[in-house]
Amino acid sequence: MLEKTIKRTIIKPATLLLVLFIILPNFKIKGQCVPGSLSRECINSISEGFIYLKSYSIDGKNISKENIEYTAVMSKDTQYAFKICTSHEGADGIVLTIYDSNRKEIISNREETVIETELNYMCTATGIYYIRFTFYESENRCGGCILSFKKSQD
Repeated sequence: MLEKTIKRTIIKPATLLLVLFIILPNFKIKGQCVPGSLSRECINSISEGFIYLKSYSIDGKNISKENIEYTAVMSKDTQYAFKICTSHEGADGIVLTIYDSNRKEIISNREETVIETELNYMCTATGIYYIRFTFYESENRCGGCILSFKKSQD
């Protein structure tokens, strides 16, 4: 009886770790939400005269997240511009609604079935505002939003 010998290649742990650190960061898992990179894309398209203030991550992939809420302090007589960026066309069903400190709705980027990617708001009172993102027939439920401002000219 002939014995077959099987040659085994043993990969050293250090070699395996090196391969993992080099190769894995270059793979993007399908369907992965990366709101930070979407926000960075938005920054490059800020309207003239506006100054970048902050960005918001919108990751509603988890079905339990029907809305995502942040706060922002806004100042009277300042023009604010919100811009939503997604990996799809337009706002991809991401609805942005601004509420005052009493949770009264001020303005939204949705009017019936039309959802705009940009929302401009002239602040009438200094205070804390609630920035809420919800989803209306959104395919991806993922995006980034930037907030920029421009002080009004008297």
